[in-house]
Amino acid sequence: MPEAWAQVLDEYNLMWVGAENSGNEIHVARRVGLALLGIGIAKDNGAHRIYLSGFSGGGRVASMMMPAYPDLFDGALFICGANPFFTGTPEAVETLRTTPMVFLTGTGDFNLEDTQMAITTYQHAEFPVELMVIDGLGHALPDATGLDDALRKLVSNDLN
Repeated sequence: MPEAWAQVLDEYNLMWVGAENSGNEIHVARRVGLALLGIGIAKDNGAHRIYLSGFSGGGRVASMMMPAYPDLFDGALFICGANPFFTGTPEAVETLRTTPMVFLTGTGDFNLEDTQMAITTYQHAEFPVELMVIDGLGHALPDATGLDDALRKLVSNDLN
């Protein structure tokens, strides 16, 4: 986690839970399992709200997890990577209609077009989503201001 994010997370009373050794070279099923284990860790440490997030390939994995496990998360932030929404059970679709999701990318991100395409599928399904494109951001994590902007929208459910 970038050091500058700590203060932002504190302002929203959020904690960071992330798995070590869970990068793109690790099979998706293991990455999903590790993310699901993180929910228990967060709850054991007092979490009342659970937001799913990931960067790049992790954003893609997170975007695949939301339709599969929407009842486990209060929202999602996909950073510089997301996959299109394809399908979900009727119950999952109904849950996703009230679950805020922010797709964050940058004008210099090589995943910009993929992220735009992915959010279009979520918009078509009428889910509460927002695309944030940060001017000058490449394929990288946003600074504290970018994170704050995304979290403000996510936790307040103030999406377009």
